[in-house]
Amino acid sequence: MNIVVISDTHGNYPAMIRAMEMIQEVDAIIHLGDFCDDLLPLEATLSRPFIRVPGNCDIGVRLPRELLLRFGDIPFLLCHGDAYGVKGGVGRLTDHARRVGAQVVLFGHTHTPLIQVSHGLLLVNPGTLEKESPSPTFALITIQDGAATARITPLPPIPLS
Repeated sequence: MNIVVISDTHGNYPAMIRAMEMIQEVDAIIHLGDFCDDLLPLEATLSRPFIRVPGNCDIGVRLPRELLLRFGDIPFLLCHGDAYGVKGGVGRLTDHARRVGAQVVLFGHTHTPLIQVSHGLLLVNPGTLEKESPSPTFALITIQDGAATARITPLPPIPLS
C-alpha cells in the first residue's frame, strides 16, 4: 500500500498535481492541513481515498482536527501539529500519540520535512508544497508485510522551455 502525504500547500494546487504524477501507484492521499481544501479538485478527478485534516490556516473548515485511522493493521495519528507545538519539538505530539495508541504519526505545520523514530513511533512530516518554498517536498508512506516505512520526496523544479 502506498500513501501520499502532503501538507501546507497554501493554495499551490499545481504542485499537488505534479506530486501525484510522480507516484505511479497511490492507494490513498492525505492532506495534513493549511489549505486542506486544495485536495477537493483532485478528489473529483482521481478515484482514490482522500483524507484531510485542517490546519491553523483552514478557517471555517469543519473537519476533525485530528484522526486516528488504521492502514492495514497499523494505527496512524493524523494532525496538523500546531496544537502540539511542533515548531518547538515533537515531545508533546509523541506523548499524545503514545496515549492514543498510534504507531505512525503524520503531521505538518513546520514546513520542514522529517522522518524520525521516537519511543517506537514513526513520525513523518512531509514538509511543504507552498509556492514560495525553495525545497518543496511531500512524503510517501509504504505499508508492506505489516510495517510502515516513509520517504521524503522532493518536488523537482518546473523545467524552463
